[in-house]
Amino acid sequence: MGKYGKFKWFSQSPSVRPHLPNTAICNQSTLKSYLHKYKTVFIKPDVGARGIGIIKAWKNNSPWV
Repeated sequence: MGKYGKFKWFSQSPSVRPHLPNTAICNQSTLKSYLHKYKTVFIKPDVGARGIGIIKAWKNNSPWV
């Protein structure tokens, strides 16, 4: 079971759900929405461990980009 599957499983518990971070499958729409809502977003692969493959994304308010 991948990370998203574990999130879905844990989110079924009313006592655990409030402690889980907002989570979604990453696509252009969800990334745009999350960056509108949060200053920084971490994109994690569904499988793997030890922080391998994690991408940090953030807003860039530069007028040149």
